[in-house]
Amino acid sequence: MALRLELARTLATLHHARPHPSRPTRSDVRYQALAFSRTTGSRHDSIPDAIAAAQALGAQAGFAVDATEDPSVFTDSGLSGYSVVIFLLTTGYVLMSGQRADNDDVGRSLPYAE
Repeated sequence: MALRLELARTLATLHHARPHPSRPTRSDVRYQALAFSRTTGSRHDSIPDAIAAAQALGAQAGFAVDATEDPSVFTDSGLSGYSVVIFLLTTGYVLMSGQRADNDDVGRSLPYAE
């Protein structure tokens, strides 16, 4: 009886320790996306839902999505780990003027979606 109980505990632990089937593991991630959702004008209430939807889509399709509203990430080193940038429900001027000029260079080498 004690052996069965120990086996049941071990199996339960292993079940909870395995990767969630809808989340890609590090080896499953084909690329990294950045969802940028800064607003300086009106703000959409649906931004958290849109981020969650992008992350769920990534989990199904094998890519990971990081979310930020920090414009300082728009540098060569800040974007170096990303394959794509998603401008997610942004409003107003969300990048500083120098970043907009720098983003022209990034835009030539890094795909983005609005």
